[in-house]
Amino acid sequence: MIPGFEEQNSEVEKTVLCTMIICPDSIERGRRFLTRDVFREERHALIFMAILAVDASEDEVDFLSVLGQLRQSGRLEEVGGSPYLVEVTSEGPAPPETFLGGEDL
Repeated sequence: MIPGFEEQNSEVEKTVLCTMIICPDSIERGRRFLTRDVFREERHALIFMAILAVDASEDEVDFLSVLGQLRQSGRLEEVGGSPYLVEVTSEGPAPPETFLGGEDL
């Protein structure tokens, strides 16, 4: 479960992932507070791991780099393909006061 969210659902997970993709400054905070196991949906865990892989490679984390990482790892279709990644990133980032326990990003 994502810290600070008692009743986690798919929308919360998508918002966290969107925040990490659109606001790369949030990745370090995500790395400290989250693991793949906190995601109830496996496809969200795979997207999270792709974000971390792109970040570790020192490439800029954005929609295209995460898409490329998922494609390269053979996981793109498992997450629902590029249409699902578009859906995730269209959620809009979480406001700083609600992301990861209310601390600023």
